[in-house]
Amino acid sequence: PVIRALGGKLSDRVDVTNTELSNQDFFKAVPPRTSPQLRALFAEAIDLYLGGSEGTRADWDKAEEKLHQVLAMSAGDGPTLNILSFLEERRGMARKTAQEVGW
Repeated sequence: PVIRALGGKLSDRVDVTNTELSNQDFFKAVPPRTSPQLRALFAEAIDLYLGGSEGTRADWDKAEEKLHQVLAMSAGDGPTLNILSFLEERRGMARKTAQEVGW
């Protein structure tokens, strides 16, 4: 975020370099531009992608479905596009032999 003194919308009184600033205080000063519904859906997708807290329940197919739902709500969302790109790349690698990948 850019402070007002530099042409941004963030109050000059918010010190974003303060490591003691809590997430709650930060987001009071800089509210997210995404909806709570979009953030909840993205969180579900990430949980499926990572496999839950233990990392044992990954379901990339379901994660991909949720990520596409996120894109339907926020076209061009950078984090979503990057994760989808990663999934596509990894699936392509899974289809290749180790020699084709260069291992």
